[in-house]
Amino acid sequence: MRAGQFSHWPACSGPCVPLRIGDDQSAYTLQSIVDEYVVSHVRGLTAVHAGALVRDNAALLLPGQSHAGKSTLVAELIRDGWIYYSDEYAFIDDAALVHAYPRTMFVRDAQGQSQAVPVTAPSGGEAVPVRAIVELRYAAGADFAVTPVVQSEAVIRLLKNTPRELEQDPAVFPRMAALASKSRYFAGVRGEAAQASAELRNLFERLA
Repeated sequence: MRAGQFSHWPACSGPCVPLRIGDDQSAYTLQSIVDEYVVSHVRGLTAVHAGALVRDNAALLLPGQSHAGKSTLVAELIRDGWIYYSDEYAFIDDAALVHAYPRTMFVRDAQGQSQAVPVTAPSGGEAVPVRAIVELRYAAGADFAVTPVVQSEAVIRLLKNTPRELEQDPAVFPRMAALASKSRYFAGVRGEAAQASAELRNLFERLA
């Protein structure tokens, strides 16, 4: 662990009270409360709604709002050997490095209920540079297809996926601009997660 690695994260004050969670939906609600607190109080980092995975000491970000299918795709990528950094928020610093936030992962079942998914593969680690950002829209039966996004548009897309406003965090814009300048941004469509996982691996390796 790097010295000062946890200096960004909000500290907990007062006694720690164990919480008893009876079902996945309650756990999801609690995780959402924790996420909101962390995003609002984190120091020196900007949160982006994005899955984050690492391979060969570089990161892949998958931007998208909640319930956009990020977690399903993240789970498939983990099965393909990626290191899990987050399925909901990627935290970016001034150097455009992404910090791990390996929260409890949830996917939605056919009834729309959130189900916890255990992550048994490696997760977390040092902050790493972002190699690729791939914004995907799910369409049943679609083939994987993406096109490059120019840097100026990439900044706009990233800002749309940051939960904090500029007046709340003036560093949001320069951090997103740095992220867009130091990585490659793509947007497109995907079908099933297994096919998208293979295509993302191939794209990521071509950019190395």
